[in-house]
Amino acid sequence: MSSLEAALEELDGKVKNAEAAANALANAIKRAGAMSKSGNVAQLERQLSALPDLQRAVTDAVGDLDGGWTFGTREHLESGYAAELLAAAQAAGLSLFEKDGRLFAFPYIVRLLPGDGAIRIGPATERAIRPKVVIEKLKALVGKPHRTNESRFLDLLYKAYQRLTGNDWKRVESGSGPEVRLSDIHEVITLLPGADYSPEEFGKDLLLLDRQSDLKTRDGASFILGGSSLGRGGKKIVIYDEVGNTREFIAIQFTRGN
Repeated sequence: MSSLEAALEELDGKVKNAEAAANALANAIKRAGAMSKSGNVAQLERQLSALPDLQRAVTDAVGDLDGGWTFGTREHLESGYAAELLAAAQAAGLSLFEKDGRLFAFPYIVRLLPGDGAIRIGPATERAIRPKVVIEKLKALVGKPHRTNESRFLDLLYKAYQRLTGNDWKRVESGSGPEVRLSDIHEVITLLPGADYSPEEFGKDLLLLDRQSDLKTRDGASFILGGSSLGRGGKKIVIYDEVGNTREFIAIQFTRGN
């Protein structure tokens, strides 16, 4: 079976059959119990005689479920799932696109985790990976008001910038400090063991910050996302906006007294 959605739909049918059979048996047992309590012996024997057939129906339905999930989830996540998710997004009217092995539903980045049988939406790991469920979740997330705290993110960048520039920045009383590569800043803020902040997530936060260009640090410094003097060579932070346009961020510098 080529799609996860189709495999789950088939399993849905088997589960419903087992559920219906189990409910029928449970209801028959309840009715027999009620007849026993009331002394309705005229119908009790007929009710009890129906139980073996109902039990066999449950056994057969449960037998259909035993070993009934053989779908290669890991293989599908490695090849096939992304296309299925993109098709489901298009059908649901959600803007989702694939770039550089990542799926983007701005401002959320979806990463596939085949080894875990899971996906990651932003920083959150999701184990409910049925395509239509994932798309419903993404639509709800994208539709919510944006809550990223750009001021807090700017303060984080500023701390890393100060650490990397040291005395070069301290000597600047007015004007612009030196340009610092954003890839170096990303390295500084992900130094702790287990830090899980991908370059893509970092780029997404940079893009959102770039849209708030009038923000200032707590001590009044402004920022400039540029890097014209560092544009050749070196690592760039690449991200894609809502419609798939490429945005590249190279460096940041801070200014005082402006």
